[in-house]
Amino acid sequence: MFGALLKGLFWFVAMMIAFAILVTHAQAQPPTYLPWQYGATYRVIQGNNGGYSHNTQYTRYGWDFNLPSGTPVVSAAPGRVSIASGGWNGGWGNTVTVCYGDGTCSRYGHLSSLAVGRGQSVGQAQLIGRSGTTGSSSGPHLHYQLENGNGISLPSRFVEAGVPGRGQSVTSRNRGGEYRGTLNAQFPMDGNGVVAISQGDGAKVPIGYNLWNNGTRVWGDARLVLVSDPPQNLRRALGWESLNSIPGDRQRVEPGTGTNVRFHVNPEEINPPGDYRFQFRVLDRATGEFIPGVLPSFVLRVKPACYTAAFAGQSVSPLTAPGGSGQLEVSLRNTGTCTWYSNGANPVRLGTQNPRDLPFRFADAGWLSPNRVALAEQSVAPGQVGHFRATFTVPAGIPAGRGVQYFAPVVEGRQWFGLQLGVFLAFQVGDRYHLPFTAGEYAAKWITQTYLGPLQWGGTGEVKVTYRNIGEAVLFPDGAAPVNLRGSHPRNRESGFVDRTSQRAVGSNQAQGVRLDQDRVNPGELFSFTMPVRVMNGLPSGMYPEYFQPVAEGLTWFGPDDVWWPFTVK
Repeated sequence: MFGALLKGLFWFVAMMIAFAILVTHAQAQPPTYLPWQYGATYRVIQGNNGGYSHNTQYTRYGWDFNLPSGTPVVSAAPGRVSIASGGWNGGWGNTVTVCYGDGTCSRYGHLSSLAVGRGQSVGQAQLIGRSGTTGSSSGPHLHYQLENGNGISLPSRFVEAGVPGRGQSVTSRNRGGEYRGTLNAQFPMDGNGVVAISQGDGAKVPIGYNLWNNGTRVWGDARLVLVSDPPQNLRRALGWESLNSIPGDRQRVEPGTGTNVRFHVNPEEINPPGDYRFQFRVLDRATGEFIPGVLPSFVLRVKPACYTAAFAGQSVSPLTAPGGSGQLEVSLRNTGTCTWYSNGANPVRLGTQNPRDLPFRFADAGWLSPNRVALAEQSVAPGQVGHFRATFTVPAGIPAGRGVQYFAPVVEGRQWFGLQLGVFLAFQVGDRYHLPFTAGEYAAKWITQTYLGPLQWGGTGEVKVTYRNIGEAVLFPDGAAPVNLRGSHPRNRESGFVDRTSQRAVGSNQAQGVRLDQDRVNPGELFSFTMPVRVMNGLPSGMYPEYFQPVAEGLTWFGPDDVWWPFTVK
């Protein structure tokens, strides 16, 4: 009996020592917070101190929380990562273990992804991964436990929740260190944060910021996020990852360091002059929190265009036979803010278009080059009209036929004029068997048309106009002289309402008009054009009259009358 008593006393002392060790560990653990983002609430689906899968020395004092897959999992206390491992890992799945100076560690199991690496220091509430259902798991959740260096689970408690039991919902107060930052530098703005550019210049404007972390909390994957969106076409440039987000150049910004954010904005010719304000916040995408007090901003000042023009007239002497000649005169009004010069560093000239700079085969010695016509005046001030004159010669041996050559003004060494003016030469080369067309071949009478009600940004619709063929020619949608409905006022102008994605759309940038509906139209028959309509984002509210006219491509326009639609944007 005495031996049995000694044996019982031995086991009692051993248990008390083990309990004391466990209590010591539990009491010595660092202040430990619930391992998810501040303010979020989740339920305990398997509690501490045993359960249907928490029944070994390695899992007994763990918790299972019902975090959906992809939920950010953050460090319960500051420490150093001892394990960051993907795979089965003995049933733990993707696992992170963070250890502390007292010999205890926190384990985070069944993660869908890892955000830290082995040996890395982590701060309070820093993202270490995202919840999932990897390893031996019956569904998405987070397994969390405190353990010793050998992986044996230890009794523990949370600062804000104590020792929650199964079925209990608990709310995290795991805020971590202090977020604080400053805007350390910005460029290339002036002292008032303004970047200026002329309308239609087409340049990509570089913008840059240096953001400095002068708090005590690590920034993970910091980026600028627009507070309110400017017109979309101001953002079609480099450095943006989406229409409202711009990444920095560092994935991790430690306290006392910074990150650079560089990007471009690209004003296009459809942006009216004015000030466009860009206001940002700084987002720590690892935690989903904004850095307080850091509000980078700038104003993009779009000034009236330096180089723009309006069509003021055109006269053409058609080419009629090999060896013959003709003359073209184009008149353009200077509607910009810069004076045009015929000579100097940036002379204004008329250049070939569609495609640009392609040599025109009938250009003669009166041209500056096979793709350039000189400005007749020495200078053309804003508001005045400039003229471009050139002769054309048909070389011997050119076969009879018909064609068209497009032109647009260009500031040499700087830019093409942004506006599509629709300046073109429709020429005919004839012989005794192939005479140029006569005025009566192509003619039409308006019959009826449909209309659309008010449309919002991105809104779509369809309008249709019907004519009668009162000319002598048979009309076709393709071939040598296809019949299309094209923008007018001026002719061949682009329309902001033609749906450029439609197979019916024609012209430069698929925005000048639409194709003939019918495959063949004999004299006396009806024909029509169906125009798909789309309203561009950012277009100011109002009524927009849009004019169109039928044309036999490369030959002639149909009569003097236009069809027009009053498109309304609300």
